[in-house]
Parts: sequence; C-alpha cells; structure tokens
Amino acid sequence: MGKMKPVYLVYCENYTVESQGGFSSTIDLNKGKKIHDKLVLEGLVGENEFINPGTISIEELSEVHTIEFIHNLNQDPSLLFTLSGLELLISPSVEELLKYFDPRPNFFSIVNGTKVAALLAWEKKGIIINLGGGFHHAGIVSGRDM
Repeated sequence: MGKMKPVYLVYCENYTVESQGGFSSTIDLNKGKKIHDKLVLEGLVGENEFINPGTISIEELSEVHTIEFIHNLNQDPSLLFTLSGLELLISPSVEELLKYFDPRPNFFSIVNGTKVAALLAWEKKGIIINLGGGFHHAGIVSGRDM
C-alpha cells in the first residue's frame, strides 16, 4: 500500500453569501461554510489548517480574460450572477439583491480559490479540495459554472 497523499482544504469567509434583504436561492450558497464548520466542530480539521486563497487581483484576471470583460464585471456586478448560472436561482431578483450586497469580493475569492487549488495540486501533488466550488469552465471572455 502506497503513502497516503496529503489533503489540503481551500476556504475563506468570502465564500459565504449570508441572506441579505430576504433573498433566497434554490441551491445552498453557504455549503462551503457548512462543510468548514462541521469539519472544525468534529475536530477533523483545525481552523488554521484551511488555506485562505484571498481575492484575485485585476492583474491576475487580465492574464486570462480580456480587459473589456473585466471592465464589464466591475461596471455591472449582476453579470457575476448571470455568468455563474445563479441568476435564475435567486429570488426575488439579482437587482433586488444588489441593493444589499456587493458580490465582487465573494466571486473574486471563489475565482482565486480555483486558481490556488489548481496551483497547489500541481505543486504539492496532493488532494486539494476547494470548498468554494469555482468557475472551472471559464474562458477568455466568460466565466461560468459554480
């Protein structure tokens, strides 16, 4: 039997979308936090063992996306919900949600979590779990699927 590969968990508080202004979703937007909290509660993982990916920078985004795409995301945060596929899953509406909540820090942390997890997998040759899901079907002028 071979040596067990190390397991790394990527997570940060920005992965959580707390209920704001009475909105709801048909999928659990806080599943990462629930998994995190349960692992800590059960003593399976210490709080300091999670890797915090931080937020991806505009410079890093520009390495894989066009400047126009990044500009559009900054000008119209509702695009983040459209691109992620969450637009149709949120009630009452994305426009209503945006009155209470700026999603950019959350989405940019999830994006960086995907990047950090991929880099760790390459570097550590271990098992990497990103509790934020991620935009793993992103393209140069798009980003989609959580």
